[in-house]
Amino acid sequence: MNGAKHPRLNAPQQRQRTRQLTGDELKRSTLVTNHPTELPALLVSDGGIFLRPSTHGLVVAALNSTFPAFARSVVATVEIAHEEASPFEFAMALGRPEEKLVWKHDAPVGALAFSGWTRVPRPFEFHDLKLSIREVDRKWLTIYLAIR
Repeated sequence: MNGAKHPRLNAPQQRQRTRQLTGDELKRSTLVTNHPTELPALLVSDGGIFLRPSTHGLVVAALNSTFPAFARSVVATVEIAHEEASPFEFAMALGRPEEKLVWKHDAPVGALAFSGWTRVPRPFEFHDLKLSIREVDRKWLTIYLAIR
């Protein structure tokens, strides 16, 4: 052995070093923004979240208390899932569950960490959003996903 640390064997998923969000965690996602739309702006299915962009502004979803205590980083994979869609930008942020982020500018006000905006130019291309938190938190945090 080279002394490297390995993931805990047989540990519950929420205690492992890397993990995917569960279906139950994804189902707890809520829409933060409220724009008029004929079609749903937020759908949860197939192990992922679907955010429909709006001409009225940013569309933001919150995954409440899904970033584990003492975690350091998170990665989200995004894509444009419609072949005729134009390019969009995606972003991710972390916030405390008891505080709401304000998404009126390029970076959300009150965020503990922000990924920045990632432009996705073509449909069906996967792009990773990454963010790291400078200081670990003892509480579970809320992950925000946004599209514009």
